[in-house]
Amino acid sequence: MKLFLSIIALTASLSTTAMADLGEDVKPAVDYLNMLNRGNFELADRTALSPHCDINRRKQIKEQLEFYYKTNLSEGDVYTLEAHKTEGNFAALLLRSVDPVSPLSIHIHPIAMLKRDDAWLPAPLPGSFANTGYGYDPEVEKTVKSLENWMNVETLKRETAARKKASTQLMGQITERMKTAGLENISPQEAVLKLISALREKDLLQTLAITGAATPKAEEPLISTLDYIARGLEQTDPSSYWFMVSSRSVIPEVMKVDEIKKEIALGFWNPIGKTEARILYFPYFESDGRTFVNISQLMKIALLREDQRWRQHWRHRRGDETALEKKLPAAIFENNPTKGAAESAQLMEAVLNHKQSGTFSQLIPMLPSGDPYFEQDDRKKSTLSALGNLWRRLMEMDGNPMRELGVLQEKDLALAPLQFAKSNRPGEFETIKVWMIRQQERWYLIPEETLAMMSGKDGKTTMAKLDKKLESIQKEQQEKQSKDLLGKVITLTPPLTLDPVSDTDAKKLVKSYRKLLKSKEMAAAMGHCAVLEGTNSAQTLKIFNYAIRGANDQAVEDLHLGINRSGKWLGLSLRTTSKSSGLMDYPLYLIAHTEQGGKIMLDIDLREATNRGRELLNAKTWRKLKQTLPESSLADIEKLFKLHSQLSRADIAKNQQEEEE
Repeated sequence: MKLFLSIIALTASLSTTAMADLGEDVKPAVDYLNMLNRGNFELADRTALSPHCDINRRKQIKEQLEFYYKTNLSEGDVYTLEAHKTEGNFAALLLRSVDPVSPLSIHIHPIAMLKRDDAWLPAPLPGSFANTGYGYDPEVEKTVKSLENWMNVETLKRETAARKKASTQLMGQITERMKTAGLENISPQEAVLKLISALREKDLLQTLAITGAATPKAEEPLISTLDYIARGLEQTDPSSYWFMVSSRSVIPEVMKVDEIKKEIALGFWNPIGKTEARILYFPYFESDGRTFVNISQLMKIALLREDQRWRQHWRHRRGDETALEKKLPAAIFENNPTKGAAESAQLMEAVLNHKQSGTFSQLIPMLPSGDPYFEQDDRKKSTLSALGNLWRRLMEMDGNPMRELGVLQEKDLALAPLQFAKSNRPGEFETIKVWMIRQQERWYLIPEETLAMMSGKDGKTTMAKLDKKLESIQKEQQEKQSKDLLGKVITLTPPLTLDPVSDTDAKKLVKSYRKLLKSKEMAAAMGHCAVLEGTNSAQTLKIFNYAIRGANDQAVEDLHLGINRSGKWLGLSLRTTSKSSGLMDYPLYLIAHTEQGGKIMLDIDLREATNRGRELLNAKTWRKLKQTLPESSLADIEKLFKLHSQLSRADIAKNQQEEEE
């Protein structure tokens, strides 16, 4: 919210009393407004609502509060005391709120307060002592009416004055900014790009200055302009017009200036939204030697309700919009001439720098656009789309730890793999491949899809070689990472020698393990586990990650079905329930007693098969066990699973019977 700080400071400076100095009756009033602002209208225990109010009246009060919430309160409102009047056990407070999103939307909230049992409580409705059961004493009635009248008069007077003063001060700030905004003697093309830059910097004063909000030719009142710009910049939908103008991931390109209509057609190439190419039309005007640009009408329409939005949208379409969209890729290539880099490592460093800054347009000069392949406009468009796919993947992984695996080079092709750790999946990575091509002693960025299209047989062979090198590196690194992460997991070679742990210890072990999974304490959870000798580390880690995801989707309480023993093995049967789907799962926890205590066999994943997918997974586990376990150990586990299956099926039958009843 830093873009609004100066204006919030401006409006907040108008308040008369610091919250730290407020009386004991003010905090309950602020709490009351905060409660309403959260959409909570259940006031029986938190206000002076009379217990004698019937259901119909309470319903009416709730409806009035809902209307007040929609029209007078905004998320993030900051309250300060404007004025205060007390007469005996009755008080009238005026609280000022400033909306951080639209700082000129100042509201004065009249709050009626009553003192009961030495505590101040707000009346259920703003500005009124009604519905509190304050009695019929003529003097009390006189006091109440006097305070209500004071609130009504002062609310309107102070709200009007506060808005006027804040507006005047803000207008002065905009006028001062106009002097340094660089709007003198510039073209409409330059002016509209200044507007886009201000929006992307989230510089509200600069934006207001460029739109001419402080000039006599301003399209709308300042409060309206401020409101829709502030609300628009809060939009985060990648497909919205406001995202296009405010995100550095989107390339803006001036397509046309209509000097008769005084309008600039600005094209946007959006690699993240649903629609890549869009055209917006920005009105412009000159005043006192400066060029100003207004916000596009379509951007304003985008803030309307959906049913109004589409109806208005079609009224503001232009006949050349589709034609300009088709020309956009060529214009972007033309205005971003190719540069390349002397070394592939140098080029890759620049790519990462631009990823860090979030500026997609800086990748365009890195393309080998001088290649004859790009003479056709449709190839420019497909390359922009492919480059956008790469950019989108990079942005999706923006918050994930990244590791460079170096640059792999073969002849005139290079591959720079970027490895990103997957969230909540320890040891698992996603690799994004960045391809580069050398032409005339310069290195260029090239999307994989484009490279495949423009490469001949030799080029495709070279790509395959580099892919194979990468595959080998990834496999080696994955195994190393998995081994490092599984360092706390004990490796066992059956047959087991120690008798099974006690029932109590088994229950404690599984309960602790599942608690650690749910809290994502991965290293500690792994310390509860063991695997069979020869188990593939990467596969074991996948099973562990599956266990983490499963545990976090399951209800807090697991149902313990029973414990069974066979030979040196112990099996604990559970029933878990998915929070998202409500489906039940029946895992068998096999526990081996080791020198370090009881350990859960992480790599033996057996569950009651309630669907075909689980049948296949169980079959895979049994194949592995038959290949690695001695016959006695295999027989013990088969027996435990049979007993587990009996417990599971009995529970399933019981649940089905209860549902039928």
